Amino acid sequence: MDDTTAALDAAHRAAAQFLSGVDERPVWPRATLDDMLHEFDEPLPDAGIDPATLIADLARRADPGLVATPGGRFFGFVIGSTLPAALAADWLVSAWDQNSGSSTMTTAAVALERTAGRWVCDLLGLPPSASVGFVTGAHMSNVVCLATAQHATLRRVGWDLTRQGLRGAPPLRLVVGEYRHASIDRAARFCGVGQEELVVVEADEEGRMLPASLVDALGEPDGTPMIVCLQAGEVHTGAFDPFHELIAIARDHGAWVHIDGAFGLWAAASPTLRHLAAGVEEADSWTTDAHKTLNTPYDCGMAIVRDPADSIAMFHTGGDYLIHSGLDPWDVTPELSRRARHSGLGGAAQPRPLGGDRPRGSPARERGTSRGTTPGGSGYRCGEPRRLHAGDVPHRRRRRHARDRRRHPR
Repeated sequence: MDDTTAALDAAHRAAAQFLSGVDERPVWPRATLDDMLHEFDEPLPDAGIDPATLIADLARRADPGLVATPGGRFFGFVIGSTLPAALAADWLVSAWDQNSGSSTMTTAAVALERTAGRWVCDLLGLPPSASVGFVTGAHMSNVVCLATAQHATLRRVGWDLTRQGLRGAPPLRLVVGEYRHASIDRAARFCGVGQEELVVVEADEEGRMLPASLVDALGEPDGTPMIVCLQAGEVHTGAFDPFHELIAIARDHGAWVHIDGAFGLWAAASPTLRHLAAGVEEADSWTTDAHKTLNTPYDCGMAIVRDPADSIAMFHTGGDYLIHSGLDPWDVTPELSRRARHSGLGGAAQPRPLGGDRPRGSPARERGTSRGTTPGGSGYRCGEPRRLHAGDVPHRRRRRHARDRRRHPR
């Protein structure tokens, strides 16, 4: 047996052992960070060791510091489990080791990415011609979408951001909800927009942006470049903004509309929850990811932009060895080199792993899947919530958390 096969066999045994025990092992790590640093922080070895031995030793030593997120008893944050086909597809991605930035370099990976992106748009009722850039997660998706929106809105008033930069650019208004996710502020920071520059619109007690408050915040249309950020699934209450009303108001001001739908956007794929997402298709860009609701491995975020030309205008690069073929992955995201993270999504979206015609029922089980339960596994339960519940912060604590978020921006 050669080294590669032996190492892969050792990894398979360790992974199977871990997964088979998630229903019995403690959910939280048995070891602290200091314990794990003590375990691993040792001098760099002078010589290599047998690959299979190394993998078995790594799995044994890491085990006390692992969280049982794939099991049915993990309820923290918005962390999903992984479907079998998605996990296996992700293993293939590592074995293939393709740099999926360019179709010239890897035709299979880019074909898979375009197909997975088209499936996502089909499931969510978004324009089939939209660009879908696969990124690490919802935060990076917000960065990509806001950067694209910033470039596009400034270009409408005659300013080329990629050529002229931000210094001296026309003022741009970034309009956000009172109870937006902190990743919006962080993404804005990456785009050169400070927190004090944000136009914050009042929300109701569930965290939904108020249309009348948006009207007041925007004032009379004056041609100022503007981005309005809405939300599909407030992280504490699961509430959705009233998209039809808000987008109509934003359009009267010529604004770009972005929807942060990290976990909530998938309501559009569920017949029982689709009404919550009514109107999302009218926006210009959308953030979501598959490693929450769709149960793919980390990481699998998606930055979706209505007009691919806007994505390409912001992210396309050149070079004597970088061959441009049109709408390649590196044309719509910041990365030139990356793994084919979309392949796990293909495994999750196939009908057979989900046991149905298509994964349209999956978001209706959000209360189970987003908290780490696995279909068919221990602890799995179905439900049809009126809202998508993302985390375990009680409703009565939402306002205090929002105040803390404003006081201590992340």
